[in-house]
Amino acid sequence: MFGTRRYPNCVLSLFPGLRKQRIRLRGFFLFIAFFASAAVVSQPSLDDPDLAPGKRSEIIRQQEDLWDMRKETSPVVSSRWDLAALLPRTSVSIRNDRFEQVYSGGLTLEIPAGTFPGAETEVRVIVLQKPADFLLAGIALELPNGNLLESSGMFNLEFRSPNGTRMQPSRPIVARFLSPKKNADVRMYKRETAWNEAPGKVESRTSSDCMPFELRSEDSALAFQSFPVNPPPGAPRPRLLDVSFTMGQQPDPASSEKNAESSEHNGNGPMQQVTNPANPNPCEGNDEGPALVEWIYRGVSSDGWWNFDTPKPEFTCIKLSEPARSDLNYVAVGVDYLGMSYGQPINGRIYFNVLKNSLVKVVALSTSLDPMRTIGWMREKRTPARTAHIKTNTAACSDFGSLLWQKVEAKKFKDKDAFLALIEMQ
Repeated sequence: MFGTRRYPNCVLSLFPGLRKQRIRLRGFFLFIAFFASAAVVSQPSLDDPDLAPGKRSEIIRQQEDLWDMRKETSPVVSSRWDLAALLPRTSVSIRNDRFEQVYSGGLTLEIPAGTFPGAETEVRVIVLQKPADFLLAGIALELPNGNLLESSGMFNLEFRSPNGTRMQPSRPIVARFLSPKKNADVRMYKRETAWNEAPGKVESRTSSDCMPFELRSEDSALAFQSFPVNPPPGAPRPRLLDVSFTMGQQPDPASSEKNAESSEHNGNGPMQQVTNPANPNPCEGNDEGPALVEWIYRGVSSDGWWNFDTPKPEFTCIKLSEPARSDLNYVAVGVDYLGMSYGQPINGRIYFNVLKNSLVKVVALSTSLDPMRTIGWMREKRTPARTAHIKTNTAACSDFGSLLWQKVEAKKFKDKDAFLALIEMQ
């Protein structure tokens, strides 16, 4: 390109103007680089607690561009990670003139009357509560500062009017999530372009048995039936159930007060509970399992991804033995914890930040849309117990071995059971 061509000394001796031109251009580029550096240095500090999330992301991008970091150390994340379509979804219609409870898997939403305008709102819910769910979702649990998160339950919300218009709640929605009691310092995180801690505290209630809710209806089987969101004319509407969410026979006073107030104020009878037919009972298989905890967050203020999480500032890193491939997305998903991270190419190898002393499974998925797609996976292995991070000391990252490779028909990526069986993950 102009300004970068090198002329032989014999030519420069005949045309001294060329030497001056080269010096001037070199000085010009140094001048531009200096002011680009100064622009980043003059930016607000990333440690400023009042810095807006958007501004924080902009500063990080500018720094990465200036020092050319993203070419080697950022995840190769393709928009063709199309496994999220395999996740079960709940879609229900609620009435806006009364308090409603929507239940899906281990998640319960408490929606106050008047939260949305109009007569009805369609609530769409995705719940992640198993390791395979996090793999299919393809969303890394990593904070902007590089620290990892361990989830106690993650969910996605979407609110639509009867004509399909996207809506946002005008009042806070309460989210309750039932999960095995494992983590203590659980907080709520909201994902925009990155995960950021949401305002407000997460409350908890524990139980020694598995009793996520109690139905005060004679026909409790109705709670596990699925009804269409928009039934055809003349079709029977679901019968309303009187529901109180309890843990170990300890009803939540806040819920009981809301239920009584809603019934008395609206005069429309008891509230409705809707369950996810794909996972109607979060207690299944846990009759003699570990103690459960109900995490409660009372400040859900928008749609999108929400996550009950515990920050993990100390973790470790691993690397694959084989060369990195640019046509693949690499992920490491927890097997005995809930979370995942994308592989990052460094010096021709793939590196991951993962939790210490934990079981993980590594999967590589082709970004191609060909009828036959390449997939690689590794049987679950335990990570080292030592602390290490790929950005501070890649030499400390443990060699984790190589993947098993196979070419499979693309249709297997549209069948959840077939895909999980293929990578030996259920």
